[in-house]
Amino acid sequence: MSRSRVVQLGLCVGLACASAASAEVSLTPAQRDNLGVRTTVLQAVAASQQVSAIARVVDPLPWIKLDGDWRAAVAVAQAAQREAERSQRLHAAESTVSGRALEAADAQVVAENARRDGLDAERRLTMGAGLAGLGDAARRRLFDDLVKGRARVLRFEALGIEPAGTVFDGASLVDDASAPSIEWLGRAPQANPTNLAPGFLGIAHGLDASPGEVIGARLHKPGTQVAARVPAAALLRWNKATWVYRQRDAQTFVRTAIRLVHPLDDGDWLATGVKTGDAVAVAGAAALLSADRAQVPAGEVP
Repeated sequence: MSRSRVVQLGLCVGLACASAASAEVSLTPAQRDNLGVRTTVLQAVAASQQVSAIARVVDPLPWIKLDGDWRAAVAVAQAAQREAERSQRLHAAESTVSGRALEAADAQVVAENARRDGLDAERRLTMGAGLAGLGDAARRRLFDDLVKGRARVLRFEALGIEPAGTVFDGASLVDDASAPSIEWLGRAPQANPTNLAPGFLGIAHGLDASPGEVIGARLHKPGTQVAARVPAAALLRWNKATWVYRQRDAQTFVRTAIRLVHPLDDGDWLATGVKTGDAVAVAGAAALLSADRAQVPAGEVP
């Protein structure tokens, strides 16, 4: 379709000229004013590298029970060790304890230590080293908060496929300014058995959510990345892609596909596909898209 073809934009006829092949819309200054097209120049922003994720609220009761079994096994193993030492002292001093009894006491110590170590390995493989490695007092306080609903353990999984060995060092919830910060526990010991996705654990204090509930989240990579800050008002979602209209010259706007990296705190987005210094339409973008689509023959995707 030729660039000279006049398109209709609903409220105004003959205001814009568009090319489906190049996804361009040309406007005179008067036409821009009539359509209310305004632009802004994209600025660079340095932000943490983040990927979209989900957070699932973990049921803590199996973990609390397992931790209780382990603590009980620790106490029994300590008692067995004390009894074996007592028997050794008596045997050495008075020989009132037989050698067989000493052997039985030592065997009991070995058995109780093995049970303790087995439960410790099970809880580390279930909870993860970050949670299992907390001090006894800190872990008991956390479990008390979990039982009383003052805190939640979350399992995070990236929505996309990340390269093997990708490192994450934090997470956040996609909610609003009231979303609690995440106390990072690190990598979960087991992958998701359904999709084999690796998981990561964190604690959210004050989160009103039930076990099994799924919440939108972001996983954070170490370091920062510098990219263009794209205002939310510039974004257009169409044909399963995200677009902006980038101003190429005084009269021409080019439809440009972008990839949203992650949202920023003020509602804007960190994005690739455009660069710092580009001017994009932040008002009248929908009218530009209408002009663009009017030039596409039925059934053809530009």
